[in-house]
Amino acid sequence: MPGRAHYLALLLIKGACGRTPYSWGRETGGEMRLRMLFIGAIAGTAIAILLFLVRGTQTVDIDLHMERLGLLQQIGNLDDRLDRAVVLETTSALVASRKTRTELTAEVGDKLDALEEGRLAFRGLSPGVDAALDQFQEKIGDKFGLAWDFESQTSRGMERMIRSVDSVPFYIGKLEKLSDDQALHQILRSLQYAITTYAISPRPSDIVTGAVEQRSKELEEIEGNFGTEFQDASKRLRGAVNDVIVDKTDLVNLLNDFLTIPTVTSLQGVEEAYNDYHESRVAVANQYRIWLAAYTAILLLMLALLGLRLAKSFRDLDRANETLEEQVKERTADLSQALKNLKESQAQLIQSEKMASLGQMVAGVAHEINTPLGYARSNSSIIRGAIRDIRGVCEAQKQAIELLGSPDATDQQIAEALENAARVEDQIQSLELADELDNLLNHSEFGLTHIGELVQSLKDFSRVDRTRTDLFDLNQGVESTLKLATNHLKKGIEVVKKLDRLPEIECSPSQINQVLLNLVTNAAQAIGDKPDGRITIHTNALNNGVGIRVIDNGSGMTPEVLEQIFDPFFTTKDVGGGTGLGLSISYKIIQDHHGRITAKSTPGVGSEFIIWLPSKQPESEDGMEPIATEALAAATA
Repeated sequence: MPGRAHYLALLLIKGACGRTPYSWGRETGGEMRLRMLFIGAIAGTAIAILLFLVRGTQTVDIDLHMERLGLLQQIGNLDDRLDRAVVLETTSALVASRKTRTELTAEVGDKLDALEEGRLAFRGLSPGVDAALDQFQEKIGDKFGLAWDFESQTSRGMERMIRSVDSVPFYIGKLEKLSDDQALHQILRSLQYAITTYAISPRPSDIVTGAVEQRSKELEEIEGNFGTEFQDASKRLRGAVNDVIVDKTDLVNLLNDFLTIPTVTSLQGVEEAYNDYHESRVAVANQYRIWLAAYTAILLLMLALLGLRLAKSFRDLDRANETLEEQVKERTADLSQALKNLKESQAQLIQSEKMASLGQMVAGVAHEINTPLGYARSNSSIIRGAIRDIRGVCEAQKQAIELLGSPDATDQQIAEALENAARVEDQIQSLELADELDNLLNHSEFGLTHIGELVQSLKDFSRVDRTRTDLFDLNQGVESTLKLATNHLKKGIEVVKKLDRLPEIECSPSQINQVLLNLVTNAAQAIGDKPDGRITIHTNALNNGVGIRVIDNGSGMTPEVLEQIFDPFFTTKDVGGGTGLGLSISYKIIQDHHGRITAKSTPGVGSEFIIWLPSKQPESEDGMEPIATEALAAATA
């Protein structure tokens, strides 16, 4: 009996469609598909609208907003600290303040980068924010440029000013030695104090500047009362004071230009534009909340109406239960028959694949057998002709021996017989002929041995005389597989074998050989006519089992192809070039042996197949149903 969940699902469909699923049996397949598409479209649209409205209400991130305002405040603080650091450069703390200004400049640069990109970026929020940000970037750029100019000019100006300030005490001391006038000494001490105060002030006031000029003028007025040496020292002193005034004036002008750049105003413009943007986003989010509330009310109303229809539909479903069960039984019978037909079709397809690939393998083996068999036949024909020549020598020598033993033979007959035997033997050169025959027999023996190896490899490959599960040396399977695949490896493909010592494993040898032949054949076909083709086969013992890797440097596969290579009937070949069952059958064989097979590939570089097989199979082999016969050849994907 169907459960209540099944009833509920049917009622939901009825409520959405206005009818029960039982009435769908009278619809055509096209009508059914259109109805389901219509239902799906309605449900998808409703969900999409709901998600859209919910997302619209979440467009404002308060934490992000506060972090952005904090970033603007940090930039403003750094700008203020940078102004103070530049002011300090006009004082005696030149080196220390310059280091601080360099660090502040780098820190301001990092914060400006954060305005442009990253989680806190302002760029792209709105046209107003972008315009304000461009203006601020322009002003801060001008300020940075002036700061670098200020550094170079400040260095030179400060050096000159320090030299001039340092020379003032020297000249003052010299003037005091040349005269003991106390009024003069008072003027000199006042001048020294004024010029020192003037030099160390970031921006000297008019009072300090006037004091320096006044004392310098007083000195100039009285210097004529003293001797020539005094006047010369006084002029040098006033020249040093004047140099200090000139250098300090240049520094103050540069400082005023730097401090008057309106970066603070531009930064406030960015903050105002951002606040406008944030307020607009808040307004949009509030509007979305209103729409979401209205939409939610509509949905609740629709669900209430649907609930009323569901209550009525329960009664209809109870009456239709028996009819539904009959339909389920009929559909189950139909599905069982369809499954049976599908298995029969699958078996026919696999048999067709087996016969096609078996023909390919037999053709390759036949070609390998015909080559040594051909030159064995040719050698046999040559040996037969040589035997005829040897028989002629033997007959000539026999005739000479008979004449030698005959009492009636004359000396002339014996001489002629011996001469004839020598001539015949000289013509065929029996010793050289014997060496040639021995060489031909060696070649024939080699060819027959090769044929025997092919037959033995084919026998080992099929294992028709073994039980289905047997102990198997995987390295021996590799050797047998390579012999059978020789016809595929004759295009200059190099085979590199790295076979470690392996324990024997429990498996179906014929099926494992089938997998190996399939992978080697696929690798050879992937290489194609590539001049430096190479296949590497590596075996090793690991994790209570054995592993094998088959690596080629062929065309490789894209990630999309790699995901489907083990799917039945998937192939990248042209129509008629393959059924796409080879790798699918190989995958099933490895699974039935409780192993693993994976693949890696890079387009244009090559592919690698990795197999792991356990040393022993589980006690129960219910899961190891045979899916390929012992002679099934490789079907490539």
